[in-house]
Amino acid sequence: MHWTRPTLSSLLLSSLVLTACGGGTITADGGREKDGGCEPLTCESVGIECGTRDDGCGGTLDCGGCAEGTCNAFGQCEVECIPSTCADLGYECGMHDDGCGGTLDCGGCTAGETCTADFQCVVTCQPQTCADLGVACGVHDDGCGGSVDCGGCNPGETCNANGQCEAACQPATCLSAGYECGTHDDGCGGTIDCGGCGVGETCDTSGLCCAPQTCQQQGFTCGMQSDGCGGTLDCGTCGPGEICNASGTCEPGCLPATCQDLGVNCGTVAGKHPG
Repeated sequence: MHWTRPTLSSLLLSSLVLTACGGGTITADGGREKDGGCEPLTCESVGIECGTRDDGCGGTLDCGGCAEGTCNAFGQCEVECIPSTCADLGYECGMHDDGCGGTLDCGGCTAGETCTADFQCVVTCQPQTCADLGVACGVHDDGCGGSVDCGGCNPGETCNANGQCEAACQPATCLSAGYECGTHDDGCGGTIDCGGCGVGETCDTSGLCCAPQTCQQQGFTCGMQSDGCGGTLDCGTCGPGEICNASGTCEPGCLPATCQDLGVNCGTVAGKHPG
């Protein structure tokens, strides 16, 4: 047999291999030299679930894909977070964690309801309907802090203060109301101006033009009398011994008697003038 003297470099290499046999020497790539060769890393030994990486011996370690989700930069499978919905959580109201670091707004409750501790809307006040209120039109308080819209009326009708439809108000005219003058209520909350009267006339309280009468024209000689148009006439007073009768004329009155008329010269007596 021919024997060749070993070189220095081969002796050094043999020393390194022998050193690795006791447990292996870690290579620069992370592999382990063993039994004169390199033992590749495994997915389990490096704790990765997916993806590819260097096996430490110059090769590639393929740890496959993920059954669900995606493979992150650390070789771990992670499932994309899907935010919960209000329906998923069974909530009807309130603000909640969506399970993915966000906030889920399940809104508020309707008028007459409140949001309970388990985030359900429960009735605390039963809103009244148009029928409950007995109204046919307009917008009204529903009794629970809200409002109920009972609609409008038919053409030619208006909704009154009581929420009932009624025929629209037709304003009166001067002619229809029988007015000749003055300003008057039109019956619909407005006014109508029926003008003035002619010369020598005044507008009386009934809205008619009237020519005031004098005391002489009416035959009055005394007292305060009507001018026939809602005004007052001062027809003067009567002379001594006269009184103003109900007809506004003067007539003889009762003349007080004197002591001489009565034929007495002392004391206090009652009597009337003999004339």
